[in-house]
Order: sequence, then structure tokens, then C-alpha cells
Amino acid sequence: MKKLLIALGILIVVYLGAFIFIKSTSGDLMAQEIEQMKKYQLSAEVVSEESGLFSSTAKMDVKGAGQSEVLFSIEQTNSYGPILFTNDGIKFGLIHISADLLPSEEMKKDIPEGVNAEDLFDINILTGFTGGVEGDIYFKGLDFADKDAQINMSPAEFHFVSDAGYQTVKGDASWPGLTVTAEGEDGMTVSGVNLTFDQTLVSGSFVDGTAIYSGAGAYTIDEVVFKDAQQFFKLAKMELGYKSDVQESGEAMDVSMSLKSDLVNVAGEKFTDSSLNIYFNNLDMASMKQLGEISGKMQESALKGENVQGYQMQLMNTMMQLAQNGPNIQVKDTQITTEDGLIKAMLDVNVDKNKVDPANPMSTMMAVDAILEASAPEAFFTKKGMAPMLDQWAQMNYVVKDNGTLKVEATFKNGMPLVNGQPMQGM
Repeated sequence: MKKLLIALGILIVVYLGAFIFIKSTSGDLMAQEIEQMKKYQLSAEVVSEESGLFSSTAKMDVKGAGQSEVLFSIEQTNSYGPILFTNDGIKFGLIHISADLLPSEEMKKDIPEGVNAEDLFDINILTGFTGGVEGDIYFKGLDFADKDAQINMSPAEFHFVSDAGYQTVKGDASWPGLTVTAEGEDGMTVSGVNLTFDQTLVSGSFVDGTAIYSGAGAYTIDEVVFKDAQQFFKLAKMELGYKSDVQESGEAMDVSMSLKSDLVNVAGEKFTDSSLNIYFNNLDMASMKQLGEISGKMQESALKGENVQGYQMQLMNTMMQLAQNGPNIQVKDTQITTEDGLIKAMLDVNVDKNKVDPANPMSTMMAVDAILEASAPEAFFTKKGMAPMLDQWAQMNYVVKDNGTLKVEATFKNGMPLVNGQPMQGM
């Protein structure tokens, strides 16, 4: 199943890449799909094709580069505008693709018995008169037995829309979830999975894999429950958020990520109203773009089986360059509510680029100014048998005990770390 999902992902990206270059003929479309396949070390061959006045159908076999065995096949119907006759009715645009992904016999071995692997997905992609792209991908769901469990995966859908060249990309996905029913009360449920995103291209190219986007996105899950004879886990109302903005100068961007949950229950121990907020501010755009370009080249070389150590060194150097341009990292409004009280933390890291000598990477350490503040209820740790360890840490000044609350304040400035106002022991 994993291989089939990977093939689906590659197919969608191939279509998006092909739409950049196609004109309006079946031959042109298939040629671009084959060309895009090469980026993933795949070779493709059209094994059958029928053309009509308003549409054409084709089957394409996909193999690993230099390999003889078929990995998967694609059956697609191409409709040509301006009036498009599709399975969803009449549409207007340049080209509409309706595709089926057909796994090879080898790939079918990884798919549960009794599942019709050739009818799991509906793929529909349309390009309009101005070059914009709309896509709808539907997963039809699964219900099968695997060893001692019955697995039901609900149907899911993914929609996206973009303008020409993928300058803006918006989309959403929804999945009601899955249920795994084992013996007795053992099993797992996942419910209410949703994804939204709205992104605008800042630099680079989507097709080349070097794109940098600004915008926002959110991934949410209503509930996850896992239970067996030894373990119990429950997660309720989890939300992962992402946001990025380009500064007015156009030379730097700010990125923030947030993680929230109403409840985490691990074997009966409950954590409520939890949140983690991380901010990456003043990230140098030139360095970010370079990171994207190097990562793209490294991925391409890795797919070819080539040595990527040179690219890894380039990534490290570029990361150092990013650090030398004065970024700021913050962790704020971060907390976990335990039955004994709040665990809270705050982190603020600044790099003074005026103190950085590009010829001396170690100078970056002297340019760092950081502070960490954290507090937690002492009872939370003593209940876990950690009282002797806490006493030892307190003697070493790693923590301060204050009326049942553990506190830590750590700073790093001019290359000197301090913990609770004192130099770290051994430093």
C-alpha cells in the first residue's frame, strides 16, 4: 500500500509539471508526462492510445530507469476544450485528465487480499484557458481483514487550485478517519482529519523543486484513540498550524509554527490545554533560496544513486550562512497542563550579525544571545520517583526549588552559558 501511495504522489507531481509545458495535443501531453517521469528516475512508455475528435485515451507503463519490470501503469482519458466532456459533467477549459493508477503484480503483493487495487483512486485534473490548474483526488476507502483485525478506512478527498506557473496554490483535504477493530476492546480509531493551505510563490520554481512560498496552512485531527492490553493513548482536538510572511524589504521572511491539543491521555495520565509556538524570524531569503536549490540537486543525485556528500557539505555551509545573517528564534506561549499544574517554557535566541566574521565560523557562537526560562510543578516529577535526581540538580544549581515549583533560567551570551545566574559546573 505504501508503494501505491508513493506512486500516486509521483503521478500528481508529474501531471502538475507536464501542465507547465503542454499546448493542446495528446502527443504533446504524453510526451511531457514521460519527460517529467525522468526526474524521479522512472521511464515511461505509451503502450496503447486511441484518439477521437474531442478526447483521447492512453495507457502508459512506468518502469524504474534501466529496468525491464513494470512498476505501475496509468490509464487516462484526455478531453480537449474549450468544452470538456468529463465523468463529472460538462466543464470549460483547455485540457481535462481523468486517470486510473494500476499497480503491477509485484506491487499488488503489498496490498491486502480482497482489495481491488485498480479502483482505489479517482484522479481528475483540469487546466484552464489561462494556464491555471484545478485538481480533485478521491480515495474510495477500504474495508478488509488483516491477521486478527478488521480495518475500515473511510473515503477521503483532496482538492487544489492554482494559477499559471503555480504562483498561488490553495487546497484542502478531508478524511473522516479509520477504525481498526481487534480482539475484545483492542483497536484504534482516527477521526476528523482535515488539511487546508493557501500559499503564494516568493521565489524559485515549483517544477524545479526550489519554490519558496509564503502563506498559511493548518492540519487538524479531531481524535486518535489506541488501546490494547498493555497500552492506552488518546489525543483530542489536535491542530498543527503554519504561517510565513516576507518582510517589506523582500530580503527576509518570518515563519511560525504552532501545535495545540485539548487532551493527551497516556495510560490514564492526562495533559490538557497544551500548546507549542515556535517563531523563526528574519530568515535570509537568499540563503533560503540556496537551501532549496541545493536540496533539489541532492534529491536528484540521490535518486540516481550518486554520492551526495558534497551537497551535504553545501547545505551545512548554507545553514551557517543563514545563521550569520542575524535570525531570531522564539518559543512563546508554550505550556502543558498536568494534574499537578502548569509546565511552561520560553526561549529567545538572537544572532547579532555585526559580531559574525564570515571567515571564522566560530565567531557565530560569540554572536549568540539566548535566554531560556522554564517552570514546572515539583509534584509532577516526584510522583515519578525523580525526587533524588531533583535534589542533586538543585545542589548543582541546575534547578531552583521555589515553594513546590521548579524553575530554570539559562542564558548564553558572549560564548558564556549561565544557569540560574551562575556558570555551569564544568564550564
